[in-house]
Amino acid sequence: YYDNTHDCFHAVGIGDADCTLVSNYRFNRVSRLCAEHKLAALATGQSVELGFAIRHEDDCLYSIINKINRLIPDTLINTSLTNYGFQDERVTFVEYLRDNLIYVVAVTAVVASVILLLLLRNVRSTMKVREGRQIISEAEYDPKVPQLYSRSFFHVYTDRFYQEHPSKPMDAIILNIDRFHTINTLNGRDFGDEVLRALGSEIAAFLSETEGIGGHIESDHFDVYCAHLDNYQAVLDRFQNKLKALYPNTDICIRMGVMPWQDGLQPREMFDRAWLACSMVRRDYKTHLMVYDEATRQRDELNQLLLNSFAHALESGELEVYFQPKYNIHSNPPKLSSAEALVRWNHPTLGMISPDAFINLFERSGQIMILDKFVWEEAARQIAEWRDKYGVTVPVSVNLSRVDIFTPDLPSILDGIIE
Repeated sequence: YYDNTHDCFHAVGIGDADCTLVSNYRFNRVSRLCAEHKLAALATGQSVELGFAIRHEDDCLYSIINKINRLIPDTLINTSLTNYGFQDERVTFVEYLRDNLIYVVAVTAVVASVILLLLLRNVRSTMKVREGRQIISEAEYDPKVPQLYSRSFFHVYTDRFYQEHPSKPMDAIILNIDRFHTINTLNGRDFGDEVLRALGSEIAAFLSETEGIGGHIESDHFDVYCAHLDNYQAVLDRFQNKLKALYPNTDICIRMGVMPWQDGLQPREMFDRAWLACSMVRRDYKTHLMVYDEATRQRDELNQLLLNSFAHALESGELEVYFQPKYNIHSNPPKLSSAEALVRWNHPTLGMISPDAFINLFERSGQIMILDKFVWEEAARQIAEWRDKYGVTVPVSVNLSRVDIFTPDLPSILDGIIE
């Protein structure tokens, strides 16, 4: 080894028992120092316990060591050299880093790069998870009514709830703001959105009390899936009174349809029936609540039968127009002044059906214009027939559905019939 203090090399021979103390580090260092000082390592082929060498030019040192070697017992010299050699041979961590700095830096750089890549990957994965959760959260709740689920997520959660608790009694409730488009038209969409949020907030409060699920399905349509109730009118009054308290100067009316719990009935089937019950509630009814029951089921079947038979009824002449006369009672005797056209359905199996059974049905299904146009044409035909037969033109009043008012070409349709 190289002695920095005395600027010389010490060659120490180690017995077979201590060979494990020699490390690759020392061999590498000896090779580097030999190359640095232009030395050559030669093998003598002899095995010695301990030995050392000095430079050839250092005669004085050689003489001193030689005298010491003769004066001091071999055991003491061996002990001293062993202690000195092993003390010097100890390698500190700092020395190891200094002698292998390039390798240490390279390994550290590789480890740091791997750690950095793992951290970046973890950060990127975390960001993707957060973005995914944010997207799901934004899609999960309705943007206009953030307290309630959107349409698709509402059905997902109600279906999942039913699968996990198929025997738990749950009711399907549908709330609908009557003539909401008129509220928007008169007060503006911002006001309409405020009404929706207010109703949604009250529904959310109700759901927190009943452990239910609520959704804003579309503009003025709310669905509620909650534990079975006994007093549905109290629920409707709660929502109605809330809106009246917030907006006392605006007439806001809520219609409510309910499908009570029925064992084995899926949530979507329940909401279909609740919607049917809600659609049967009209503004001129005394109550704005309709509960789906056996009478409602029979009415639903009748409505479906009438809808399916309507086209055939027009072609086969089952729809008949009757003319109710109007008299001027100021003359003596009273004189016929006009008439009113009234439609009846002479069904082959159900008999004579009054318009109360199908007018509202056709308004909801969008077929009322077809029926009204049929009545207008029959009235015009009858006026012409009376004129040609009796030489008298009798005015005839006809009904005009509120749905017809929104038909863009209504004036041209009436002019065509008159012509």
